Amino acid sequence: MSIPPAPEAAEWTEAEAPVRFEDVTQDGRLQLDGAMHALGRTGWRGFMRSPWAKPLFGQGIVPILTRLVAVGEGGPFGVDPDLKARGTFAFSHVPGAATEASAGSGALPAPRILLGMWLEVRAPIGVVYGAPPARAGELAVAARVYAEHTLTRPFAPPGERRVTRVEVPGLEPVPGPPRERVVPSDVATPPAGASLLDPRHVEDEARVVFGMAHTDSNQHVNSIVYLRLFEEAALRRLFVHGVKGAHLVRRAHLAYVKPSFAGDVSRIHLRAYEHEGVFGAFGAFVPEGQSLDRATCFVHVAF
Repeated sequence: MSIPPAPEAAEWTEAEAPVRFEDVTQDGRLQLDGAMHALGRTGWRGFMRSPWAKPLFGQGIVPILTRLVAVGEGGPFGVDPDLKARGTFAFSHVPGAATEASAGSGALPAPRILLGMWLEVRAPIGVVYGAPPARAGELAVAARVYAEHTLTRPFAPPGERRVTRVEVPGLEPVPGPPRERVVPSDVATPPAGASLLDPRHVEDEARVVFGMAHTDSNQHVNSIVYLRLFEEAALRRLFVHGVKGAHLVRRAHLAYVKPSFAGDVSRIHLRAYEHEGVFGAFGAFVPEGQSLDRATCFVHVAF
């Protein structure tokens, strides 16, 4: 669950991002989803100001979030002032992504074109109540995020949605450096040497019934919703194994296969583990009544 390094020559967009009262836990740590909205004010804002955004959207090409890595740092932090955020973006590509059309044909596989966004949020050390802590007022990193998008034509007919090259002034047809593809199911694997608490995937006791409250203007379930729902399922699973206490996800890795919509019902299939004193869980969201190979989103969290 490591964040790839940002390009050395990256241009960063800086912005302030508000903190909601519920974004900071009782011990002053920033929740991971409390940092995510700063992507819109930094990486996305920088991309939309670039000379490439308008031509891409004009051709029906949209960067669709397909992978997310988030890491939470220390603290404590208060809820005022706002987060100090900075973000950047860069293109890359997967040169050897296998496709159904190319598998076994001997033809060169079609590439995948990626748009990565990096985010770092800082906040001054502080508290909401009580005496100021040591280092009060000192800016410290609260969270870091990497959001990987795949260029797609989401409104094109099936079979024409994958973008394998672009025709945009100032961009190479297959832009950016090569990058190894991360297979979505590989996200949901334990760290080497982990002690697995579950011998196999277990279906969480609670159904996930998606409603309008889970959705956004993209007309499907918001990508961040999966993190909070999976964290709750992981806490339930650890409780079954006698792991109690005040736990908070500090690292998360998500890979999105297909969207869910209001009215859909899913089950979370997961396995808990312990690794070097840290508890975690990995698994996937699966439409109710279907098997794990039909998962819509794979998740791995560490507390």
